[in-house]
Amino acid sequence: MRLLLALTVGVTHSMEIGYGWQPEFAHTQLGELCVDAFFVLSGFLLVGSYLRLDSVRRYAWHRFLRIMPGFWVCLVLTATLVAPLIAWLQGVPMKSMMGGQDSAVDYVIRNATLMMRQWGVNGLPNDVQMAGVLNGSLWTLFYEATCYASIIALGVFGGLRRRPVMTLGAVGAIWVVIVLNDYQILYVGQERILRLSFMFLIGSVLYLYAHQIPVNRLLTVAAVGVVVAGVAFFDDYRVIAGPAFGYLCLALAVSRVRVWEPKTDISYGLYVYHWPVLQVFTLLGLAEYGVWVFAPAGLAVTAVVALLSWKLVEKPALGFKDAGWVTWEVPVARPEPSKA
Repeated sequence: MRLLLALTVGVTHSMEIGYGWQPEFAHTQLGELCVDAFFVLSGFLLVGSYLRLDSVRRYAWHRFLRIMPGFWVCLVLTATLVAPLIAWLQGVPMKSMMGGQDSAVDYVIRNATLMMRQWGVNGLPNDVQMAGVLNGSLWTLFYEATCYASIIALGVFGGLRRRPVMTLGAVGAIWVVIVLNDYQILYVGQERILRLSFMFLIGSVLYLYAHQIPVNRLLTVAAVGVVVAGVAFFDDYRVIAGPAFGYLCLALAVSRVRVWEPKTDISYGLYVYHWPVLQVFTLLGLAEYGVWVFAPAGLAVTAVVALLSWKLVEKPALGFKDAGWVTWEVPVARPEPSKA
């Protein structure tokens, strides 16, 4: 499912990068639905991970290894290979990439903490649909890491094991804020963190109450109806259909339909690398051949890059998941027993 979602996001971004638009259903973009589904699945899987590991430090270490090494390598490769290639294609002097404001070095350093503070290098690429944005897909990673931290907070305060109703209450509270925010009754802004944390925690609740939530055809059809109504009649479909959308993700995840299971997980690499590849392909003129050539060509090359990322960066990094020092305890001196 994650691989399919990453591919779909890549297709929608190819339309945005190459032609300046994304497919929409009423007021909701297809790519937006895919990102929401990513967060639902992450919430479901990572609550299970936290409860299975039963260790804050090991959970945090696993999350760090899954995101940061691949992200840092992506930043470095974008700054040192993609940006110079774009500069060459656009006739910009190479030396301008390494010095001054918004240099390649700045791009790596300023974005290293997941919060994207610099989108391009020296204003490149220019004269394209998404000018000045080398990798517009990375913005979600900061919010995903924030959601990872929320699992730690809920776990420490008992919201995952002893009092799961606390997590359910958090979902309800965010839902109320989203409704008030949407109608500007109590406008707080921060739509992105509200939206993504809402979908993430819906996935978490679905895991915590998995044995009490039936999955059947009737409820699935009802959920489809609610989601369609939300998309058709609301600017933000989550106002009425957030939980229904999460339920659909769960229903698909546990369905009995047999699908191909990839032996390697290239979904993360596909997500973080497709944008810069597509930017380069735009400058090479492939967008002129239409989206049915542009998107498959860009995603095929991205899949190769993602496979290399998995084999050379992500999988080796995950090999350190069980490092002993992560849960190593400082020895405590104990008094010797009395001989009396």
